[in-house]
Amino acid sequence: MNTVIKLFMALAMLQAASTAPSIVPITKEPSHHMVLDNEYVRVFYVEVPPHAETQYHQHDKDYIFVTLGDASVDSVRVGEKPVHLDLKDGDTRFTKGAFAHKAVNQSDEPFKNLTIELIQKVDPDLLLCNLDSVCVRSIKLGDKTIGQSRKLFSNGLITATGNSLIPGGSLSSSFFATSGLQEHILFMAVTPLQLIVGTEKKKLNAGELWFGSIDELEITALDTEAKWVVIRIDSKKKNK
Repeated sequence: MNTVIKLFMALAMLQAASTAPSIVPITKEPSHHMVLDNEYVRVFYVEVPPHAETQYHQHDKDYIFVTLGDASVDSVRVGEKPVHLDLKDGDTRFTKGAFAHKAVNQSDEPFKNLTIELIQKVDPDLLLCNLDSVCVRSIKLGDKTIGQSRKLFSNGLITATGNSLIPGGSLSSSFFATSGLQEHILFMAVTPLQLIVGTEKKKLNAGELWFGSIDELEITALDTEAKWVVIRIDSKKKNK
């Protein structure tokens, strides 16, 4: 009897191993294309065709993702039930790392996002900002409201904001003033817009990004509303 039980258990283990999904590092997953890698962040442009899915891939780091275009997608973690997400253009979310999953696109359109891995980690944990009166800042030119900046989440190292600007509107570098903090920003365009750094003009299309120190920076909306996400990184507080 013991021999039969052992044989049954061995067959069960063999079957489980044969059905376990193959998991690749995120850098080897074909839908993830690395566009930035430095001491603060590692950024991937992700595009999954309509009704297609990624391979199972490992997320070792905490990360933020910014959705480009509306999306209907299932996140399927290994050993768990799928979680369905209906996402809007510009939706920005934080996810704790140390898991593997695949993304299944349920839409007739490509699922696109920017996935930003946070290389550094500090306590306390990320704090979500849910109170509109605290989290939303109107952007004004004189008495006229020309845009909005919404704090999404923050901790001792990073602060993420979602921003918008009316067609033709413009923001000067004073909008990014930080009282002398040693900060870098990761600037991600959700819609086409123009970015001016010093004397250099850069037209960013949806999904394109810029990383640098806060100094002379100006944003100009084109003939449509400009939307972008900024992650501000306080380099004084990064872990050694």
